Amino acid sequence: MRKVQFREHATLAKLGSFLRLDRFKIVHPKFNPGEMSDEQTLVNVHRGDAGAGILHVVGQNKQTLLLVEQFRMPTLIDAETGLPDLDRVDREKEHAGRMLELMAGMQQPGEPWLEAFRRECEEETGLVPDYTDFIGSFYPSPGACSEQIHLYYARFDWPDDQPWPETEPDDQRGRGVETEDIRRHAVSPQEFLDMVADGSILDGKCFAAAEWMRRPENFEPLFGLKAT
Repeated sequence: MRKVQFREHATLAKLGSFLRLDRFKIVHPKFNPGEMSDEQTLVNVHRGDAGAGILHVVGQNKQTLLLVEQFRMPTLIDAETGLPDLDRVDREKEHAGRMLELMAGMQQPGEPWLEAFRRECEEETGLVPDYTDFIGSFYPSPGACSEQIHLYYARFDWPDDQPWPETEPDDQRGRGVETEDIRRHAVSPQEFLDMVADGSILDGKCFAAAEWMRRPENFEPLFGLKAT
């Protein structure tokens, strides 16, 4: 008999082409040897996995990281009531709900993950990396969502005769596809780490990226930064 038992499954809702809410009744082993849990009713938000990347632009004498900014409605929902925080919406005006993040996107059916990552890079930043390396995968919210984030490092070897990629102005036409409205941001590696540390960036993917960047084998060899 399986240790974890799925006794019942029902799909509660389907939203669009990629979001599904499922309910399961399960029993699982407890930490006390031989003891099983009571039957529990749990829900899962199924939306598939996503690829995300540390986008590192390297020139002869300078470097930058590329982030993306876009509107994220859930950041405007009050944690206690689950309803819109209208005071915040009024206070932050056109900046309400905008969030700085690592570039990220979903895989298309049958598409290898590396190809999906490179395609999303081009869609969201206009650039295709010269080198990519897989870092690892993690669950951002395993209490209620099966999504994993597959994190990559991507390097762009920037030619000296091309304009350096900078933060795009507010009136730049939004990047992305379909309903996306994305603006590209350029920050130095140290600025990025500082913004994660002081709370200016709240994207969980950025926290994972910052942790990887601070590792001794990456910190100075890749980014020229010294531990303090």
